[in-house]
Amino acid sequence: MLRRVTLLLEVFAIILCIHGIYDKKVKLDMETIALCLLSLGVTEAVVYFGLNNLFTMCIYVFIVVYCIRKFQDSLVGSINSVLLMLIVLTMLQFAFVILASLIFPKNQELRMLTAGLLQTVSVLGLLPVIKLHKLRMMFRKRDKFINAVFCIVIIMVLMIVIEGKFEKQLNVTSFVFAVPMAVALVMLLNKWDAVKEEKEHVKNELSVTKSMQEEYDDLLTAVRLREHGFKNHITALQSMKLPKELEKEQEDYYNAMCEANKYNKLLFLGNRVVSGFLYRKFCEIENYGVITIYEARGCFADDVIAVYHLIEMLGILIDNAAEAQADIMENKRMRFLFHEEENYYWFKVLNPYPHVSYAEIESWFLLGNSGKGNERGLGLYYIKKLCKECNVDLACRNAVWEGENWIEFSIGIKKADKM
Repeated sequence: MLRRVTLLLEVFAIILCIHGIYDKKVKLDMETIALCLLSLGVTEAVVYFGLNNLFTMCIYVFIVVYCIRKFQDSLVGSINSVLLMLIVLTMLQFAFVILASLIFPKNQELRMLTAGLLQTVSVLGLLPVIKLHKLRMMFRKRDKFINAVFCIVIIMVLMIVIEGKFEKQLNVTSFVFAVPMAVALVMLLNKWDAVKEEKEHVKNELSVTKSMQEEYDDLLTAVRLREHGFKNHITALQSMKLPKELEKEQEDYYNAMCEANKYNKLLFLGNRVVSGFLYRKFCEIENYGVITIYEARGCFADDVIAVYHLIEMLGILIDNAAEAQADIMENKRMRFLFHEEENYYWFKVLNPYPHVSYAEIESWFLLGNSGKGNERGLGLYYIKKLCKECNVDLACRNAVWEGENWIEFSIGIKKADKM
């Protein structure tokens, strides 16, 4: 009886761990129930027919198939995820078997039950904190060094598991030497990847800064060339008193002058990189017939978030606002608002759109889920992921402008001195 309970706890730990690796919540659906029953059935069959414990290794084949069906992963990706799960659970088992051996030195069933219970509880509480899915993404980069270290760790863990299956018990000596070494290698790998990622961030930052500086310089040059003429024209128009039949032409000319100089205020946004990027994006979507209505109040001069991350977010939202009106032949519009408040900087992107429910808005941020195609949801999903990593507020709602419904996406960045 205790053996079956221990086995059930191990199956639960496997399911919890594999979901943690994919950063998904556990759902008791048909695939999950089938995996539980198959795992229990194989183990019971091995005991009943007196087969070699190595036959229980076929459970890992079931888990690979489960990953392919449940998480839509590839065969190679699923195998890597199962191997990562094996590493994690083996390390946890090592720690808790030693602890259980101190509590129940003579009773093996109670020892294994205690270790299984502690392992399941730790998987349930600890794994969401250490974010296993990041390790999975690290292994998917196909870096030679990462793959080499991963192979070393896998070989050590597999040797321990296979040895345990042959001897029908865990070899403490193997654990004492191999598992701490595996833990150290994984920690070293994680640190190395973090340093490499930081270097990539700096490289991206420099690249974006250089690129957007050129756009900012273009904007600055254009404004300077038009500045004196613009002021003189406005002064002349305001001082002239024309006959009524010419007032319409005067107003049209005034509007044309304002339209030609409408992006001048971007120079005072406070951040040259963001100003240059917005100038380029506004000009870009104008080529597709989208009129930009923008308002800037305040000055963005903070380094709370990496600028290239902010540019990624704003770029996706602006592109989405333009693409949402691709089928409209005329009167395409987008509103862009920047407001500085006491504690926050707010960037808002709006476009006309029929009123939608809160549930539908939530669905837009799911991976691959969107009303504009299977790939459309990747952008909003990525923004949500970036906002979570950068501690940035993200909101989406229906907003009414001049009696018309608009969809409003807001990015709120808390000021450095208010965090």
